[in-house]
Amino acid sequence: MTTCFPATRLPGYSVNVPIAETCLPTAICMKTCYFARNAASWSNSLRHQRKVHASMQSDPVAFAERVAMEYDNLGLTFIRWNGGGDLFEESVTTVNYLAKMRPDLVIWVVTRVPKWAALIEQAPNVFVHFSLDKHSLARRESFLKHKPRTSNYFFSYQCDEGEVPPLENLENVAV
Repeated sequence: MTTCFPATRLPGYSVNVPIAETCLPTAICMKTCYFARNAASWSNSLRHQRKVHASMQSDPVAFAERVAMEYDNLGLTFIRWNGGGDLFEESVTTVNYLAKMRPDLVIWVVTRVPKWAALIEQAPNVFVHFSLDKHSLARRESFLKHKPRTSNYFFSYQCDEGEVPPLENLENVAV
């Protein structure tokens, strides 16, 4: 089973899991989610995402080793974690193990779930990209209250169609 797929509408390769089982979408996220449309939502893709999810849940360490092998075989320079879907308990275990096992492997973790994002451990090769919008600004505070185990994180802000966000929504947002 292949674990890494070219990211839909994004550069590079990604580890994707089912959005229905892992995401906490806001109204903006549901309206603009690229992963809920096109090839990522076709039955073959959904079956594959479920297999990836189940494999990671059953043995996070073996899954991490599989990702490392595919990273090498594909000659990658980074991997996006959650091209679709979001963090869950075993995915955090997988990322943390993979980061320690392979400090040369760059992992870009995209998330909207404070509790799991805060458990990503400090590693020079792991970067947590926490996505916010006008409906999820409180998640930033929740993430920080969970006392993140890493300092390699940043926040981005996703605008709704036609939205001109007030400046206070963009405070402490890097992207």
